[in-house]
Amino acid sequence: MNKRFFPRIDLPLLMAIIPIMLLSSLTLWSASGFDESMLFKHLARCALTLVCILVMSSIPAASYQRSAPYLYFVAVSLLLAVALFGDSTNGSQRWLDIGFFRFQPSELIKLSIPIMIAWMLHLEGGRPDFRKIALCLMITLVPAGLIALQPDLDGAIFTVIYALFVLFFAGMSWKIIGGFVVSVLTLAPILWFFVMEAYQKSRVTQFLHPESDPLGSGYQIIQSLIAIGSGGMKGKGWMNATQGTLGFIPESHTDFIFSTYAEEWGFIGCVVLLT
Repeated sequence: MNKRFFPRIDLPLLMAIIPIMLLSSLTLWSASGFDESMLFKHLARCALTLVCILVMSSIPAASYQRSAPYLYFVAVSLLLAVALFGDSTNGSQRWLDIGFFRFQPSELIKLSIPIMIAWMLHLEGGRPDFRKIALCLMITLVPAGLIALQPDLDGAIFTVIYALFVLFFAGMSWKIIGGFVVSVLTLAPILWFFVMEAYQKSRVTQFLHPESDPLGSGYQIIQSLIAIGSGGMKGKGWMNATQGTLGFIPESHTDFIFSTYAEEWGFIGCVVLLT
């Protein structure tokens, strides 16, 4: 069994994942203010991730191909369940709570959409033409629309991007890609003025111009940039970050964990992580 099992594991990728897990654990320990329960939960998730990698690596690729439509059906069904009786948090209905477990079904789309699109292209054969692309996008827009209703516009956009990446690597022509780019540029003003909510526009403007409201909507971005810059070339050292521990960066152990990492490990540490 070992002879059949281990060749399917991408060892270079696995050897890259493990150091990242260790770095994330060290950074979380520092950013959380040495919260043991938070660290143990993170380590448990890392262990579960490694188990999933080993199990999924043992499954032949043909099995994923056969399961594509079923996985897609389950993912869309769960998104429908969220729309009907999902758990609301901070004005968004994105979670399913089954008592002992609470999860976000839109995460399953990250796996199901690429597999589904690849399966459809495999059945059709050849490079993606306009008809194949239109069919793939129709399949993609169903979960994307359900995610947008949660509301989660970012998640809906990324759902379409997952499909486009598969189409691109399947050999989609540059003419069609150019047409998509022109379409996006044409639709952007319509989305901005007639579709996007005020909080979504605020996210875009505060990302591009955080200094326009340094004590309001741009505060978090400015403080995170200060943390990254204060790390300098070599960083302040592990457990020596100040922006997060002193409360300048909210959620320094989750949303702004990279800022804490950059402050502690510096530019060199960031380059090592990204490469």
